[in-house]
Parts: sequence; C-alpha cells; structure tokens
Amino acid sequence: MKQKLLLFSDSEEGQQLAVALCTMPLDVTACVATGNEPDHLPKRVHICTDCQNASSITHYLQEKHFGWVIDATHPCATAITKEIRTAAHCAGVPYLRLLRSKKRHTLHYVSSAEQAANLLAPTNGKILLSVNWKEIDQFAVLPRPRLYVHTKSTVASLQACDCAGIPRSHIIEKENSFCQGASLKLFRQLSIQHLVTSNVNHSSSGFEDKMAMAEDAGVHVTVIGCPVHETGYRYGEILELLACELEETP
Repeated sequence: MKQKLLLFSDSEEGQQLAVALCTMPLDVTACVATGNEPDHLPKRVHICTDCQNASSITHYLQEKHFGWVIDATHPCATAITKEIRTAAHCAGVPYLRLLRSKKRHTLHYVSSAEQAANLLAPTNGKILLSVNWKEIDQFAVLPRPRLYVHTKSTVASLQACDCAGIPRSHIIEKENSFCQGASLKLFRQLSIQHLVTSNVNHSSSGFEDKMAMAEDAGVHVTVIGCPVHETGYRYGEILELLACELEETP
C-alpha cells in the first residue's frame, strides 16, 4: 500500500511539487481553498477542500492515516501555516515546510503607510492600495493617476478616498474580493506594477491570494507589517528526503 501524503498549496511551486510527488510511490492529496479550480493538479492527486483550521486538519490527518504533510502555502500566509503546523503536531504526522525559490517580484516590508508612500515615491507605474481606509491619506503625496484603491464601499472609506483626491473610477469595491485568479486579472487590466497591502492574515482577508497573484503577475509588493522568517526545506531537499524515507519503508 502506498504511503499517504497531504499537500497544502495553491501556488505554482506547490503545483510543480505535486507533479513530482506523483512520480513517487505516494498517494497524494492536495488541500485547496473552497472554490478554487484544481485543474492545474495531476489527475492522480485527490482533492480536499474541507481543511480550513487546525481542528479539521487534525481530524483529516488522523482519519485518513497520512504519513506526511507538506506546507507549500505562501510564505506570508502565516495564519494557515500555524494551523497546519499545529494540526500535524497534534496528529503526530511529520510536517515539512517548503521554502520558496527566488521570487520573480520584489517584496519590501515597511512599518507604516507613510514609509510605504515614501518608498514608492521615486518609482514609476500604477499602484493598487489594499490597506485600511485610515491609511489612505498617507498616499496623497503620490500622483493621483497612479493610485487605485481596493476598499469596502463604506461612507468612511469613500470619504477617505475623496480626501486623498482619488477619483471614484479608481476605487475597486472590496465586495469584489481577491479570489483565486481575480486579482491576477485585475492587475493586468489596470496595468498595476505595485501592490501595497497590510499583513492581515485571516481567511477572509484574501492576503494569500493577493500575494500569490502579485508574484504570478510580476507585481512589486510592499507589505505594511513585520517580515516573515522561515525554516524548512527547499524543493529538491523535500523530494530527496521523501525518497530516502520511502526506500527505508518496508
């Protein structure tokens, strides 16, 4: 019987890992966000959309008797990584964190919206702001034609945009959320070259999707928040580690 492996990833590198894992004597299941299309994964990969928190992940790991769990989610998706790591520990299943290869876009961390605006001042290209409405005024120092805002259509947020001189035609209402693929389409339609977002990491924020799509689109990202420091294994190291363990399995 093949060893079972649970893979968490909607990223391009995670998809590549899924393809490589299918060449090994493994029964692979991929966890994807509800509503995401799994067409990019090999047909041999089972799909799970029910593992959204530590409790559900722990139950699934124990119920299906997985031998390993691989976390290949975006480096900035610290909330889901914490849930996966906790679940693996509770279920007694070995946890492997995939460290991403060199990114195709630049990623900067700043401590405030003011610092983000100052960082972007000498640059060129259109900017998409996905920040708290209270921070919008900090970007009024930038040319208005460059600025687009992704915000809730509340009186306060719309007034903040008006005060910053941002035209209504440059406001994308937050009800049109950053679901998988939507942000990539948005970046291309508006010719966005820079994304500014806050490091808010819960399931409703769309933070991981924004980061992944910005990377796919080659968009420069400025994150208001603390940088993420990770430990784990590179792509080749994970495959080598699994190959060695599978050889030792009777």
